[in-house]
Amino acid sequence: MGEIGIADRASHIPVLGKELVLWLGLHRPMTILDCTVGYGRHAEMVLEASAPGTKLIGVDRDAQALEFCRQRLVRFGRQVMLLHGNHRDLKRHLAAAGISQVDGVIFDLGVSSPQLEDPARGFSFQHEGPLDMRMDQSGGVTAAELVNTLPEGELADIIFHYGEERYARRIARAIVRERARQPIETTGALVAVIAASVPAVYRHGRIHYATRTFQA
Repeated sequence: MGEIGIADRASHIPVLGKELVLWLGLHRPMTILDCTVGYGRHAEMVLEASAPGTKLIGVDRDAQALEFCRQRLVRFGRQVMLLHGNHRDLKRHLAAAGISQVDGVIFDLGVSSPQLEDPARGFSFQHEGPLDMRMDQSGGVTAAELVNTLPEGELADIIFHYGEERYARRIARAIVRERARQPIETTGALVAVIAASVPAVYRHGRIHYATRTFQA
């Protein structure tokens, strides 16, 4: 995805942005921790409304989003510290940064629009691209690796429990059958397998037939 596309999609105003600023009570210098800083829109709103001397520490697994955030917040200078990593490692990150306590914490969980709409990320069945789905593309297991290696039963359980897909067993069986023929490496290839394994009436339902599997 080009820089303009990212900028367009990352420029939206958060739905609860004003409420967030009110809840944090930014009337004095504070240290705010944004555990899912992403493209920096919440962070920017907080810094714009904060008292002089406020510091913001932003953490995110997505290196691409973090770089965009760095550019967005450059005008705030030393008020901002950005860390690439998982929020589950916050204790280690904060200790390394010499921070012992914070005054407010922000979490905005889920996949963002720029991530969903970037074909290279592989989160959406609406765009042809590599079957990746990693929040942090610098490491970890891709969706393609899971799809091509997990046992049929485990695949079915994941699709059923996390995607609430009624045809999870059929889809898992079809995945195993297809990957024995050739690896399933793209979003389009997985969509094709799903389409071939569910009833015709399901393929023409209100919700796209691949939605629940990709959700899982």
